[in-house]
Amino acid sequence: MLKQSEYKQRLEQTQIMVLDDEPSIRWVMDRTLSQAGYITHLAADAPEARQLLKNHSIRLAFVDINLPGQDGLSFTR
Repeated sequence: MLKQSEYKQRLEQTQIMVLDDEPSIRWVMDRTLSQAGYITHLAADAPEARQLLKNHSIRLAFVDINLPGQDGLSFTR
């Protein structure tokens, strides 16, 4: 069983991706998650997000449903 300090350290190393075409949403999410200790990766569209998924160990993704080109629902499939 993990000690609380070990759990917190692992949690803070969690890499999260934010996929949103609105720069202000990406900025707010990045700032909030970074201040909480998470590693954030930002993408403005599906191709950029796919590249991030190839290059990083993303554990959680916040995906906008209304994206230009490919909508968020089809991206998650």
